[in-house]
Formats: sequence, C-alpha cells, structure tokens
Amino acid sequence: MNNTIVIIYKEVGKEPIFRKVENSIKSFETILGGEIEIIPYEDIVIICRKNRDSLKANIYINNIGFSIRGNIILVKKLMTSSFL
Repeated sequence: MNNTIVIIYKEVGKEPIFRKVENSIKSFETILGGEIEIIPYEDIVIICRKNRDSLKANIYINNIGFSIRGNIILVKKLMTSSFL
C-alpha cells in the first residue's frame, strides 16, 4: 500500500512548492524540525511546528493580522484523515 501524499510546503520567505511525502506524523515532524501542531482551516489543514513563537511569520490567515510562524505544510483535510 502506498502511504504517500502530495503536500504544499511553504518555507518562510520562499514560494510554496509541491512535495510528495509519507503521510505520517513522523514525516511531518522531520520536515518541520520538531513536534507538530495541526490547525484546521476551511477545507485544508495547516501543519506547523508546535513551538514557533521565536520563528518568523510565514503566512497571514485573516485581516486582523493572525500569522502562522515558521515553515508550514498545507494539505486537503481528507489527505490527513489516516492519522488524525
């Protein structure tokens, strides 16, 4: 069984890229460099590092300035259902 998915990976200050990765928490933690946090947002899931207060802002979620700091992974909600 193939347990890979295509993600959008966005590093701070860089354009987003598509990557094919293993669909596992361990894989996401390796990519992001630490324990992860999962943030549901509309029909996607934003996966980021849990402790990111000291990191630079990457994306802004709404018009009041809420930002996600550090590198992030974006996936469609259905793609992550195997480990949520």
